[in-house]
Amino acid sequence: MKRFYIAILLIFVCSAARADSVDDKVRIAMNRQHIPGLSIAIIKDGKIIKAAGYGFANVEKKIPATPETIYELASVTKQFVAAGTMLLVEQGKVKLDDPVAKYLHNTPVAWSNVTVRRLLSHTAGLKRDDPLGLRSNPTDAEMFEAIAKMPLQSDPGKEWSYSNAGYNVWSFALAEQVNESWDKYLAEKIFKPLHMENTVHIPAQPTSTNFAIGYMTNSFTQWRRAPKTERTFASGGIASTVLDMAKWDAALYGEQILKRSSFDDLITPATLSDGKPVKTKTGWSYGLGWGVGTTVRGHKAMSHNGSRPGFSTYIMRCYEDKLTVVILCNEWHVELAGLGRRILADYLP
Repeated sequence: MKRFYIAILLIFVCSAARADSVDDKVRIAMNRQHIPGLSIAIIKDGKIIKAAGYGFANVEKKIPATPETIYELASVTKQFVAAGTMLLVEQGKVKLDDPVAKYLHNTPVAWSNVTVRRLLSHTAGLKRDDPLGLRSNPTDAEMFEAIAKMPLQSDPGKEWSYSNAGYNVWSFALAEQVNESWDKYLAEKIFKPLHMENTVHIPAQPTSTNFAIGYMTNSFTQWRRAPKTERTFASGGIASTVLDMAKWDAALYGEQILKRSSFDDLITPATLSDGKPVKTKTGWSYGLGWGVGTTVRGHKAMSHNGSRPGFSTYIMRCYEDKLTVVILCNEWHVELAGLGRRILADYLP
């Protein structure tokens, strides 16, 4: 019996030490990168083992960042678009290797070999962004017209090249298939079933004080508000909290939203036309809406980061260990991947 109590005590002490270590790592990263506010969740076996906020969600009003703070997800949005697409695949309404022209009217002739899979895996040959500029607020039709006029960067399937434009194009096709906007479709099929009440299409004028204010640093001496980005397309138009992202993480282990075969498609590395698997500049591969093909201490991981004016985001899942970290902050151009990997390393054998 004495040994039992000693074992329990050791588990408690180790857990507390890990939590303190996470706090230290977060504060060091915030100081080094001059981050005003940050929220984090660590999830094990689908349950939150640590959720915390640091600094300020609103610097001027001294509103602290908490686990309930809502941040713009930027490109972390893409995993929801990919998951929503897989729901249509399961229903037989979409095939990943069909040309996008089958699902979207008035596509250019040059896109004849642009498939759904290539759009979602960034191998379609489209340029990174449309030519309209970040501060513009185009309609869907204006956005599509602008992208359709751009020459392809490369032949479809020839190379991997990250493309926000590709995700926006597919969202227009997705909307045609479901007869509603991409964001309403995701809310109905993913967010509402999972009770992700604070996961929303980014509003033009947030009314809740839970929304974080986005900032940029001025020579690392002071914070100033980032310019408001009006566009909220499928490449990065969702906002959420670390608590809601934990619900999403838990759902990916079961079949509440996606079948296991669909999850496997999300994490299967894309291949190019020559049959070779995709390799990014950092040595990663890419599936559908997720970076894949890397490890943390030898444990398989999938991840994605996001960045838009005023916000940086990151999620990393060691899915075979059912261990995840979600980091959301209100500063632009922040490197969070290293912090995420260091945190996960504390919890991995």
